[in-house]
Amino acid sequence: MTRFSRPLYSIPLLGFLLACQPDDPANAPCTGQEICTEIFVSVVVTVTTAEGQPVALDRYYTKHIQTGEVFQLQPDATDSLRQANGTYPVVSDAQRDKLAPEGSPLLFVGEKNGSVVVERPYTVGHDCCHIQRISGETDITL
Repeated sequence: MTRFSRPLYSIPLLGFLLACQPDDPANAPCTGQEICTEIFVSVVVTVTTAEGQPVALDRYYTKHIQTGEVFQLQPDATDSLRQANGTYPVVSDAQRDKLAPEGSPLLFVGEKNGSVVVERPYTVGHDCCHIQRISGETDITL
């Protein structure tokens, strides 16, 4: 073999090896056999006034745009703390199975004194273990 023919054999071999790489595990479907941490993840939004004061929403929920399902994430026990901080959950790991891994369109809605004061779109997906915010504001100023 001449010294110029070796690189010619290397090119097809390199292409074959690259083509045989396993699929990206992040794109693999969920099997239910994933090993996940025990943390509980939530996507959270902070709503403040232009002066930086927390906004106490009377009611808030998140709507799944594709299915129309409404996620009520307003428990009585911690709601006064949320109102004092102006920090509200958009969605949590409890809704993971209702979201597409690559992301689902959601709409966070907040009401005060019977009127809608905030509506913001979000895209949230998951990695088969925990939800992940793909897009959407984390801080909202009214």
